[in-house]
Amino acid sequence: MSCQAFRKCLKCISINTNAKLSFLNSFLTRKVSQAAQSFDDEENRNLQSQALYEPIFEKPFQLPSHGVVNVVISGYDFVVLEHFQSYIHKLARLMGFRIANTWASPARKFQCTVYKIGSTAISDQFELPKYERNVQIEDFFSSTGSLLIDIIKTDLPEGVTLNIKPHTAADEEYRYIPDLELKEQQKLLETVNIMEESEERIEEVADVEAERIGKLAISKSDEIEIDRENLADVVESEEPFLTVDISDALSEKDKIKFTVHMKTNFPAFTQKETSVIPPPPPRPDFDTSREKLQKLSEGEPTMTREEFAKMKAELEAEYLATFKKTVAMHGLFLNRLATHPVLKDDSNFQIFLEYQDANGLNIRGKNKKEKLESIWKRFSTSADEVLLSNQKDSEPFFEHEKNYLVEYYGHVREATSRSDKMTKHLKNMSDVMMKICSSLETLGGIEKSPELSKTVLKVAETYEKCRKLEARVSSDFDLKLSDTLRYFMRDTQAAKDLLYRRLRCLATLETASRNLDQLDKQNASKEYEAISEKAKQELEEYKVRRVAAFKKSLVELAELQHKHAKTQVHVLKSAIASLKEMSA
Repeated sequence: MSCQAFRKCLKCISINTNAKLSFLNSFLTRKVSQAAQSFDDEENRNLQSQALYEPIFEKPFQLPSHGVVNVVISGYDFVVLEHFQSYIHKLARLMGFRIANTWASPARKFQCTVYKIGSTAISDQFELPKYERNVQIEDFFSSTGSLLIDIIKTDLPEGVTLNIKPHTAADEEYRYIPDLELKEQQKLLETVNIMEESEERIEEVADVEAERIGKLAISKSDEIEIDRENLADVVESEEPFLTVDISDALSEKDKIKFTVHMKTNFPAFTQKETSVIPPPPPRPDFDTSREKLQKLSEGEPTMTREEFAKMKAELEAEYLATFKKTVAMHGLFLNRLATHPVLKDDSNFQIFLEYQDANGLNIRGKNKKEKLESIWKRFSTSADEVLLSNQKDSEPFFEHEKNYLVEYYGHVREATSRSDKMTKHLKNMSDVMMKICSSLETLGGIEKSPELSKTVLKVAETYEKCRKLEARVSSDFDLKLSDTLRYFMRDTQAAKDLLYRRLRCLATLETASRNLDQLDKQNASKEYEAISEKAKQELEEYKVRRVAAFKKSLVELAELQHKHAKTQVHVLKSAIASLKEMSA
């Protein structure tokens, strides 16, 4: 092949190659454009299908919640319950719960009675308080709430009860029990107002009736003639009497001097009416007042004038209460001697009432021998009581009285103990009011706001008045009830001793009868009959005297309590009115 032909062949090959390349390029360009178009169409179709068929979520997903829930735990141990409430509070916060509130519900008291085995007799009674604590949780979710409940149940202490419930209006109302107490106080004030109105009406009616009776007595006085000359003979012809009272009393350093007034028509007395100052009896118990006086003198440089005056007034009130109690007890003792069927005729008692020179009437105390004899006598008396407890009495009257006095002595001793505790609580209330009053006075003195300072000082003044009233209530309660119970507890013990002495005489008589000793039997029989007759008379007088004394003391105590209650209501009303005026 020639060169020219070869060149032509190469030229044809290059032309064909260029044509093929241009065709391939155009083909690829067309395919790419078609693929892109199909991809866009597919994407548009996908967008259209999503807009038509997929749901639209307006809010995100939330866990179901039980709302506000109260976690209530209750039990009888206050300390365990308090600690477990704190544990629940911390646990709920760590788990993401929101604590809305926590509170303690009022304790409920349950009366528990223990019976003796095989009987309906009560062995013991006591009150069992049950405490309750509440933890209020908001948004109690079901997912984590069940986990919280499981953890609390696992860690629940012994004796603690768990209760989970939704919060209701009744739960909210149960928290505000003090409002009920306020309503009761309002009702009490209304009752007192009604009583005051009725008393005023009764006083008006009584004044009108007294005026009418006075006019009637004046009109009838001319028709009655009294023989004043024979009046003394009429008085002297009355039954024999002996009255003793303490007309005056003077407190000295370590003793109290009494002026004893006596009036009688007994022939054994040389004077019908006398007033003597006998030797002072044993000093009263002023130890508590002396201790306070010592503290008062030691703390005088550090006390303000108001605190010193208040402490001094309190000390004087306590001293006066002890003084009144001592005078009343000695007056009661002298009256008891004057009404006793045997001791009123005692020569020593007559000398005591008529002897004018108090310095010449010396009374010695017991020496050591007499003290030892009295101690031995008490031991022997206790032993006799044990030995004679199974002694059967031949007379049903004395057997019944012995059983009655033994049971009555137990009751009156328990009543005396409880009355002393009540007196102590009343005295403690007075002391607490004094501390509150002092704190309020200090607070009112440092308060910068004049209005608030005046209000606080007014409240402190009210507390001071109420404290004085509570102190009087305490002293009156001690004098009228506690001392009366204590006196008749000892009087009942004396009646028991009398019956035991009679039983001793009965045992001596039975022993003489068994020994066939006629002389000892006659002597024991006379002694037994004499003590039986005297014991029967003493027991009958004891019943009458006991009822009259309790009636008198309880009536006087009720009158004093009513008087103090009216005064306290008046003080509180005045304080409320003053506070309203300050706030207006």
